[in-house]
Amino acid sequence: MITAAAVSAAKPIGFVDYLQSQLTVPTLEDLAKKLAVHIKALLPGQTIGEQEAYATKQALVILEAFDNRIPVLGQWMDSPVADFMEEWIVGLVIHWAFLAVLGIEHAAAAGGAK
Repeated sequence: MITAAAVSAAKPIGFVDYLQSQLTVPTLEDLAKKLAVHIKALLPGQTIGEQEAYATKQALVILEAFDNRIPVLGQWMDSPVADFMEEWIVGLVIHWAFLAVLGIEHAAAAGGAK
């Protein structure tokens, strides 16, 4: 069952339809990029670190919907060690997405300045 919290976190970035699909690397990368763009616009006065931390929390809420669809997986994924590893990996993916988004913005700004 997909929780209301997952739908609420996924809705602003257009990710609700993904909640019914399989979790793949491209899906996770798309989630991270969508969150990076959305959070940068939502929290413009915050540092990149603060934006990444918020995006990671949102991603974990959304990803919990994937864990909960498979009861055995959800049981194992809710252990403290698994939660730590999941948060660490998702944080790395979010960091990568922010770098990608910032790189695109930086390239566009540099191209526009010429």
